[in-house]
Amino acid sequence: MRGAEVRSRSRGFAVLRRLLLLALGVAAGYGLAVLADDSHRIVVRNASGQTVTDLAVEVGAARYEAESLADGESVTVGFVVRQDSAYRVAGTLADGARFEHSFGYVTPGVPRYRASAVIGPGGAVEGSANW
Repeated sequence: MRGAEVRSRSRGFAVLRRLLLLALGVAAGYGLAVLADDSHRIVVRNASGQTVTDLAVEVGAARYEAESLADGESVTVGFVVRQDSAYRVAGTLADGARFEHSFGYVTPGVPRYRASAVIGPGGAVEGSANW
């Protein structure tokens, strides 16, 4: 009987080892998904009547850039929230006028943060956000 007990324990450990590896794989996959989460979005629309050049959207320490955005066009920027931070939209209009607007607050743990910014005439920026 002793040999049967050893085989039974070996099988038990093999099953336990497989379950542990499966659990670690699931945890690692979830962790990577959280780190790569880009379900947060800011949509920037140009309604200024001019082309926007050097458009930048900053969220915390991250900076997302676009070379130009024609009048009437929009760009969607996905971002990751790793710590509490604010976000900012800045750029230059074709006539050289600079604009910059800081928006609200983003915090980790809020799913699917959505924001929009509209660049109006003269570089006036209006924005809204929802969770």
